[in-house]
Amino acid sequence: MKSKTLFPRAPSANSGPVHAPGITLNVGVIEDDPSVRIAVCQLLLGMGLVPIPCTQSRQVMDYIVANRLHLLLVDIGLTDENGIDLIRKVRTISTIPVIIISGYCGSNTVAEGLNAGADDYQRKPIAFDELSARIGSVLRRHQATAPAKYAVKGYVIGPVHLDFRTRTATGARGPLEFTELELQILARFLQHPGKIFARDKLSRELFGPNWDPTTRALDVHMTRIRRKLSAAGAPENLIMTRRNIGYVLYPIVEITAQR
Repeated sequence: MKSKTLFPRAPSANSGPVHAPGITLNVGVIEDDPSVRIAVCQLLLGMGLVPIPCTQSRQVMDYIVANRLHLLLVDIGLTDENGIDLIRKVRTISTIPVIIISGYCGSNTVAEGLNAGADDYQRKPIAFDELSARIGSVLRRHQATAPAKYAVKGYVIGPVHLDFRTRTATGARGPLEFTELELQILARFLQHPGKIFARDKLSRELFGPNWDPTTRALDVHMTRIRRKLSAAGAPENLIMTRRNIGYVLYPIVEITAQR
């Protein structure tokens, strides 16, 4: 007898809405396995989101160029292109949030995906309650516009101008783009210079209660933030690691909020 495809249950109402009423959010799903693709799309429908299934990288890029996606779920093991390479291409033209869904669970693979520009990482086999929580968390972080989300327009950090509205840091070496998640992390440090942010506590605030400490996601994002700030002209030791504790931003240059 042919087995039936088992779909995940829709998230309960207690999980809270992932978007404001009247707003339609499209989620691209690029996954080679038809059963997984269908199950993920079913989950998205249950969350009130609009799934857009894709089987080729070219389709994803076309949707992004047309500004039709609000979130992208990417499998690493695609047939036409490595999923991490696809994320790198996406990041050249868009700051759309990206979640990797993959059975490749090695820490190096996770770090490579996050370094390529992914916001989060969901391991296979998929725990659908966990995936729905990750999707909701990422979308809530990205939905609000910059003026409403941040108390200031940006910061002047020594020779670097960080603009929350354009998501760029501009200095003598040219502008560098930041993702929404990177800006949210950086804003915390700029609002509280000298404060030590504990790694585990900050990770739970950013990635939710289902945060997986083995992915070292925060460490990867912090590396990207420091690399971009340094490339724009900020001091390399602006944000320092406190071993076995977390991170701290030292005001070694003048930092001024722009309102």
